[in-house]
Amino acid sequence: IVTLEVMVDTGREGGVKEPEVLRQLEKLETFLESQPTVSSAQSIADYFKDLRRAFFDNDQREYRLPETREEAAQYLLLYEMDKPDGDIREYVTFDYRQTRVSARVALASSNASVELVNKTQAYIDREFPSEMTATIAGLSQLYANMEEYIRSSMIQGFGSAFVGILIVFWIQLRSIPLGTIVMIPHLMPIAITFDASYPRPSIARTAPSTALSLLPQTIHRLTPPRRTRRAFTASNAPGMSATR
Repeated sequence: IVTLEVMVDTGREGGVKEPEVLRQLEKLETFLESQPTVSSAQSIADYFKDLRRAFFDNDQREYRLPETREEAAQYLLLYEMDKPDGDIREYVTFDYRQTRVSARVALASSNASVELVNKTQAYIDREFPSEMTATIAGLSQLYANMEEYIRSSMIQGFGSAFVGILIVFWIQLRSIPLGTIVMIPHLMPIAITFDASYPRPSIARTAPSTALSLLPQTIHRLTPPRRTRRAFTASNAPGMSATR
């Protein structure tokens, strides 16, 4: 289990007390909990609903967000008088401008983490008003960034290596078509283990290394026939000239 943290900046001091902001936080929680890898989500909106219910003698029908900024401020005042350093401080800054939404994620794979982060960012871009900004953080974001870095560096590194080896084949065989044909079998294991968008985490990272380890054997096997053919041509050159 890891966490996905969405850091929300309302753009103004005391913005967390605004009912519209609280509704946006509640909707973001609902979106996150609808994702298959998220087990639960929590924000200051849950605290406000708990405070309102407690204010109305634990009437479950009152388990909802405050309707006005003044009502929200009243609940916060009562909470701070009772618990000045309560758990609510983990979700907001002291000026109530910034807050966070925390989700518990069952990380099935790094690809699932990338997908969750991308979906969450797309939701924020689509649903949040322009004055509100949000930044995704937490271990899920870290794993997503790490996966993207590994994937891009792997493609760049092995891609450069294969291009260099392909040029060596062209020079070694003195034939661009033949060198390209010889390279194809070494690219097949990599092509098979790649998905359309992302590599499979375990196999795809070892396939290029395995293919590269076989290239020296290919060079050694192709070099003797070329040398033999050249020696044969040189030894038979006088006889061939005499028969002309």
